[in-house]
Amino acid sequence: MPTESQKLQIIVKDRSPSTQIKYRGQLARIQCLLGGDIELATWGQILYVLNQVPNPHTRHSYINIIALVRPDLKRDTIALRNENRILVHDHVARTNSLRKPPPFQELLRRRDQAYDQGRWAVYLVQALTIHLGVRTKDLEMEISDVDRQDTTKNHLIRRPGKIELIRNRYKTVKTYRPQRHSIMDPRIVHAANQLPAGPFTTRIVNCHPDRTGEADYFRAQIEHLVAHDPRVLQKIQSLCQTRGSSWEQVVTNYNLRMDATL
Repeated sequence: MPTESQKLQIIVKDRSPSTQIKYRGQLARIQCLLGGDIELATWGQILYVLNQVPNPHTRHSYINIIALVRPDLKRDTIALRNENRILVHDHVARTNSLRKPPPFQELLRRRDQAYDQGRWAVYLVQALTIHLGVRTKDLEMEISDVDRQDTTKNHLIRRPGKIELIRNRYKTVKTYRPQRHSIMDPRIVHAANQLPAGPFTTRIVNCHPDRTGEADYFRAQIEHLVAHDPRVLQKIQSLCQTRGSSWEQVVTNYNLRMDATL
């Protein structure tokens, strides 16, 4: 008789190895909270345990695992997931509102300093984060001079006088589909040409000092646009498109209060 973990392994066999490991860990934690297998628990017991989980993001992950191993509870898990999604949005907005990112001009200064010092990897990550509003993980990519048509990875293709950033793997790709960005900024092109071809990972360099995350870059840039740029609506819409997000999500997640006359 297969264990619940083995059954889950069969269900998610087509997922990546890292995802399978993550799912098994989440299943083990849910079982620990329940004091046994999910398939032996009543919906009331499951609901009681989930209500003890304070973080809505963690609760969302647990709901997904429960939905996988208990298809008989599909209606209940769908309803709970929808209810929890509101809590997730509120949590994100509250967390972002508490963040105090450096002024946008400071982020531009750091970017320019990295270029002047020849720290090409750091400059490239900071410049693309600002230029496109992308998440740092989007820049885990393969640098090459030839488009290999490999849709399993992100790619930076170096062309004469420009680069092409191809994002096949990013957070919201299922909604916004793979994106291809053609960039002719001479400094970005120069920095890309100084780096060796092959895998590029943001984990090997301190791309964002002082624990400044890509969300801080995005928030700082949006706040700067709202305060200083007369074309704020068009520019935020453009950033939403390249990031792979929506206007509504940005306004909600970053708790923007914008003048109705903009």
